[in-house]
Amino acid sequence: MRSEKVDIEEIASTKSEKALALVLGVFVFVAVIWAYTKIDDRYTHRFDKPTLTSAVLEIALTLALLSLGLVLLSVFRRRRSRYLPLSFSVIAPACLLALIFAGDYTNDYYDFADLGPLVLSLAGIALTLVAFFYLQRYLARRVPIRRVRKHECPFCGYPVGEGVHCEGCGREVIGECSSCGKKRRVGTAFCASCGKA
Repeated sequence: MRSEKVDIEEIASTKSEKALALVLGVFVFVAVIWAYTKIDDRYTHRFDKPTLTSAVLEIALTLALLSLGLVLLSVFRRRRSRYLPLSFSVIAPACLLALIFAGDYTNDYYDFADLGPLVLSLAGIALTLVAFFYLQRYLARRVPIRRVRKHECPFCGYPVGEGVHCEGCGREVIGECSSCGKKRRVGTAFCASCGKA
């Protein structure tokens, strides 16, 4: 008997969810700006340069927020969670805070010996590249499997007919199983004939 229920995880994110993620991002940004200005007020004297303590705390705040956002992105992607848009609600404010910090730091005192914005930007670049690398690995594993489930070419996503080759990109979509030698769809996790991976 066929079930009429649809698994919530299989439904694409809606515009409402994305809008709520944007609203959450705005509130996160407001909270982070408040914390940033409190640090600045506490450790900076009027008409003076910020102290080393304020710079370190502001860099730590920015890196902590960016790291949290990238961890949430990784966890939600791995679990294929409906909460994935919320990770962008943390990443976007972290990136904006990094821009504000760089501008604020440079305006407060411009000295080539001070490497605060450079350290922050290099750390942000490194974290983003690592996240992008892991995202690509995730997509390389998951996208072909999803496409095969939808009866699409694992390479280009074109609907697959009865032929051996995809009508969209020309690649072979039916291969030979390495265990039993029978025909097997390219991109499937297990062989339909012998059941081996």
